[in-house]
Order: sequence, then C-alpha cells, then structure tokens
Amino acid sequence: GTLSGTITVDDGNGASCTITLPATSCILTTTVAGPVTLTASYSGDGNNLPSSASFVITGGVLQAATSTALTALPSPVIVGMPTQLTASVIQPGSVGVVLAGNVDFVAGAVAIPGCAAVPVVNGVALCDTSFTPAGERTLSANYLGDANNLPSSGSLQLMVNRVPTTTTLTVLPTSTSINGLVRLSVLVEGGVPPLSGTVSITANGVDVPECQNLTLTAGMTSCQYLALEINEFVLVATYSGDVDDDQSSGSANLSVFAVSVPVGGPWPTLLLALSLLLIAGRALPKD
Repeated sequence: GTLSGTITVDDGNGASCTITLPATSCILTTTVAGPVTLTASYSGDGNNLPSSASFVITGGVLQAATSTALTALPSPVIVGMPTQLTASVIQPGSVGVVLAGNVDFVAGAVAIPGCAAVPVVNGVALCDTSFTPAGERTLSANYLGDANNLPSSGSLQLMVNRVPTTTTLTVLPTSTSINGLVRLSVLVEGGVPPLSGTVSITANGVDVPECQNLTLTAGMTSCQYLALEINEFVLVATYSGDVDDDQSSGSANLSVFAVSVPVGGPWPTLLLALSLLLIAGRALPKD
C-alpha cells in the first residue's frame, strides 16, 4: 500500500530535520565541523515496519568561513589617549554555528601589550590600549578560529597625532627706552612630560638673535632682549614640538621709546659744567 509516516534525518551532533511522506527530502543544517554520519529513521505506519539507514559524509563537515572587521575609537587619536579596538567576527552564510575562539591584536608585526588571545564574546573582541610615539599605525586583528570556524583577519590604518601644547610668552618690562634690557620668559604647557624641543622668538617677524633655539627645563626657558630700535613690537615665541608633542606659539607686545631730554631748567647748566670739567681734565699737564 501507500507509505505514510515520517523520516527523521539526524547528523549525530544535535542537528536534524524531518520528512513527512510522501515528501522525500528535508534541509539539514549541520553546526559542528568534523566527521559526520547521517542517519535516516523511518517511523513506520499501520502497514509498514520502521527502518533506518546511514550515510557517512566523506571528509566530514568543513569549518565555517569567517570574516573579521577592525575598528578604533576614537580615530584618529593623540599620543597616550585611551583607545578601544573592536574586532567584529562574522560568519557569512552560516546559520547556528557557535562562534568562539580568540583574537590577537597587533601593530605592524608587534603584538599590542595586553591584547593577545582576547576571547570572542557574541562575535566581538575588545582591546583597550594607547599609542606612542606619534605616527601612522597599521593595526590588525587576527581571529584564530575554533573547531567550527576558520581563521580570518581585519586591518586598519590609525593616525596617532602629537599631543597639543600651549606656549605663553611674558615680557618684562612691557615698555622700555631704547637700549633697554628686556627679559623674555616662555612657558610651554600640555604635552607628554618631560617636554623636549626648542623655543625661538621673533620681533615683528625678524629673528631675535639672542633668543633662538632655547632649550626647555621643566617646560620653561628665558632670554634677554636688548631693545635697539624705537618701535612697537609683537614678539612671538614658537615651540618646535618633539616626537610626542605638537608645536605651538604665544605672543606679547613690547613698546620701545626714545629717551627725552628736558629743555631749560638745570640740565643745560649741568651739561655745561660736565663739559668744562672734561675739557679741564684734558688740559692738565701729564707726569
């Protein structure tokens, strides 16, 4: 007579599908890689006894393909700033395959400290780190795979910028007569201590010779400026920056005025007296 009932197909690893006669096929999704034997078990019906048959898949079930994407937040970053790297592992075309295993994070060919063998949880592995010195990095996240999933890698270019700084220039005094001596003090703040690099100062865009390539000590330096010209000056101190710290500038104003000589009063008499003394001194006979 006509067969009825069901046929259950099982892979022995927890996956199965059911055929209801008179259909003759079903879709079985295997979620475990490795050797597999399929078993088809007929339930029987009122007129037919149960039966079963097995089939071995030669070579077993292969691991699922994966792909890995790497992102950084923030991007770009500055030297020493906390940065989180995220490796997202996906399984194109796979359904129900458990994703486990670890991810290694590397910069170039060098492992990032504290970011080796990071477990994948819900398809994601996280690495918290920072970078120094400044410059562009080639970062990679290498998913190592597991029993059911193939390895894969993702990479990105991350720019690590120098740390911002601020430069403050102080002029004392801010106003002086011609030929007056002025002290210029510079303070550079921010950055990654200890700051290296140098400071140079200009007056109205012209280099101040005695204030070039000044070295910093604890972020400070100074020089003395001899005011040889009557003018209103804008003094600018420029910090060169270093491998970790960005350059910056600060400015201040300086007024240089002429010396005024009073007309009348005791001054002409005094000057005349001094001149007479000088003349008399030169006229004295020498021994």
